[in-house]
Order: sequence, then C-alpha cells, then structure tokens
Amino acid sequence: MSAERAFDAFVAAWERGERPDPAAAVAAADAAEREALAAMLAAYLAANPRTDVTEGQVMARAAHPSSDPPQAWAEVLPALRARTGTTRGALVARLAEMLGFPEARAQVEEHVHALETGQLAPARVRPPVVAALARILEVPEGLLEMGRRIAPPQVGMTAASAFLRAAPAGAPPPAAAEAADAAPRVAEVDDLFTGGG
Repeated sequence: MSAERAFDAFVAAWERGERPDPAAAVAAADAAEREALAAMLAAYLAANPRTDVTEGQVMARAAHPSSDPPQAWAEVLPALRARTGTTRGALVARLAEMLGFPEARAQVEEHVHALETGQLAPARVRPPVVAALARILEVPEGLLEMGRRIAPPQVGMTAASAFLRAAPAGAPPPAAAEAADAAPRVAEVDDLFTGGG
C-alpha cells in the first residue's frame, strides 16, 4: 500500500472518531513508504491534535517504549528485557516453548545471543519469532518491526564487544556451547531465525 493510501485510511478512521495508532500504521506500511507516511502523519496530527487526553494518559504514553524512536534490536531487546525484569534465560525458555521447540533451547539461546550482540540481522528473523518476542517483552509487534532493518550501532569497547573479542571467532554463547552436544540441531529453528528477509 502506498504512503498516500495508508495516510488516507488513517485520516478517514481519525475523522470517524476512531483513534488509530500512528506507530502501528507506519510499522504496517512497506519499508520504502514508512518515512513518507510518518512525515504525513506527523504533520496531520500536529494540525489535528486530540483534545480528550488527560495528563495521566500523556505521561503513561511518554513512558511506554513505543514512544521512543525505533532502535536496533541489539539495543532494544536487552532494554526491553531489563524493563520487564526478564533474564535472557527466561526469554529463551519462553521463546523456545512458544515456537514449539522446547528441546532446542540451546539453539534458540545461540540465536538470541547473536541478535542481542548484533551478529544476526533481525531482518532475517521470521514473523513468528517477532510475534513471540513481542508477547514475551510486552510490546506491540510494530515496535520490533520498526527496528528490524536498523543496523546495530558501532560502539567502542563495551562489555559485549570485549566478550566477543576474547571469544574465538564464531563461538556460541556459553550456555549454548555447553548444551551443543546434548541435542542435535533443529533445521526449523535455524530457519525461523535466519530464513526471512
């Protein structure tokens, strides 16, 4: 759908008294149309602000992660885990279960580690993984979708980069390395994390 058609649909819903989510509208648009649509929506909403919003609603919205600009998954996944108090181990266990492969937890851990350290492009992750991560991290799928094509930031010597430099090239995360011999690789799991894009 073109940016113009998506904009027209948003405006029509707004004028009917509905309150469509602009972030969701932008996330649902084709990647090439998102920037133009976001600009059109920003201009429209600046000229047509809501008047029925309380101060408490504004503060709650501002505190929600979806109010932040899109971020690379290497930044947003650890931040969302911290916000929800979810350890990486807990996320991996729930993700493996939700994807239908609880026995492949070490393999899922390997992929999550690669996503959080910028070694795996989120654009390659298939939609079921995005949906499951959104449920676990308690955010709209659109929030994760918007960051899928953003390259991870180039950073200096952080703890993660220090670990990566100290580890042998291509080394899996420690938990995955320990369990690598325990279970054979599941091709479907690899495809869920690397077969998209």
